[in-house]
Formats: sequence, C-alpha cells, structure tokens
Amino acid sequence: MYFQGIFAIILLCFPHADDLIKASFRNAVLTLYAIGIALPVTPDRHSSVEVRVVLHGFINILFISALAMMSFRSVIRTWRHIAVFIGTIPLEYWACTATASGVKHPQCQEFDSVSKVIMGSNTYPLYVVLWGTSVGTAVLALPALSLLWVPPVLRRLRRVVLAAAIFTWLVTWIFVIIASETSLKNYPYRYRLGFGQIMTLVMLFSQIWDIIYYPFGISEHGGRRIVYWWRAGFRPWYSKTSQKCNFPPSSQF
Repeated sequence: MYFQGIFAIILLCFPHADDLIKASFRNAVLTLYAIGIALPVTPDRHSSVEVRVVLHGFINILFISALAMMSFRSVIRTWRHIAVFIGTIPLEYWACTATASGVKHPQCQEFDSVSKVIMGSNTYPLYVVLWGTSVGTAVLALPALSLLWVPPVLRRLRRVVLAAAIFTWLVTWIFVIIASETSLKNYPYRYRLGFGQIMTLVMLFSQIWDIIYYPFGISEHGGRRIVYWWRAGFRPWYSKTSQKCNFPPSSQF
C-alpha cells in the first residue's frame, strides 16, 4: 500500500494517461472495499493499537490518493466514480475513530515497552504521535484537494492550491509510512508473508507494469508515445536550452 500513494503522484506527470488514472483509481477503491469486507470477518486481527495504526494508515493513503486523482483528473470525476468514492467514507471514519479509541484505552499494557514522547503533562507512544501527524496533514489535504473542484473562480490561486494539495498529500504519505513502520517495530509477525501480502504484491506488479508499459503504447499522434515525447517535447526543449547554454545541437542525439 505504501507504493499506491507515490504511484498516484507519479501518474500526475502523464497529463494524458487517462487509462492509467482510471486503473489506479479502481485499484485504490477496490482495495478499500476489500478491506471493509475483510474487517468484520477477522475482528481478532485488528484489536491492538499497533495494527490499527497500520490499518488506518493504509486506508488513509488509499482514500486520499483516490480523492487526489479525482481532484487532479476530471476524467474520473463522473457520478459513478463519485458514488463509489463516497461509499468508502464510512470505512475511513471507522478506521480513524477505532484507532483513536484504541489510543485512549490501551489493552494489556501494550504501551509499556515502546518509545514515548512527552507532550505537556502526558506521554504518548512515538508511533501514535506520528500517526496523529499523518491524520492532521490528511485533514489539511482535504480542503486543498476539494478546492481543485471549483472551476475558474480559483484560477489566480490555482498554482498555490496545487502546490498545497501535492505537498500535504506527499507529507501524509511519508508520515503514514514512518508511523506504520514504527508501530510494527516490535510486532512479532511483521516479516511473515501471508495471503494478503502476496495479493498486495500481485496488485503492485500490475501497477508497475502499467506505468512501465505506458510510454511504449500507441500515441494518439501516431507511433509510440515515447517517440512522440522525444520529438515533440524533449528535442524542442533541448534546442531552446542549447541556444542559451551552448549545449551540443539536438541533431547529435
């Protein structure tokens, strides 16, 4: 799940990759629904705070990534995509409240052997502080991403909103990873591969394949996309830059 967020960010570099955007959005939302179906079946697997922090981190990153792709790419801003996305909101709310409840009411002295941070008159586990930071940045990302849905009214502020949305999205992804890895530092089964981890690797491979194969697909302008990018994008840019910086002419490439 860690790679889902960074892959979604990478896809922003392909302005015409509508098929990749749709596939990435579909993977994120289907994974959220799969998690929502699996949770009631395995209640004993997510009772500890450590597991809940990781679980909510996964859900949070998938939720924010799906919203971000809808905000940046109008091709998936249809009523069907919106309806499917709205269906994941209860899962996000439950995961956040369940994790917060576990932090307030720890069981079996599970906070005794972990690193703690002093905040005022209270002490909290380090991974709880990191998780809280990831939730805070996710909350900040929501209005920034939502503002991208507003049409030309925000044309003057669009660059600022874009920068704020990408920054908070990326910071949330980073803190989710740090909080999850810190919470599972003493977890005895962290390196044991199960069916869920294997299925995650399969989904990861499919996304990597889509991204790698995309530049070699057929362009709308004819030929391969990578050839069109080279001729219509890189070579004109390099020619302009070489005139200013005295680089070798592009004909040598």
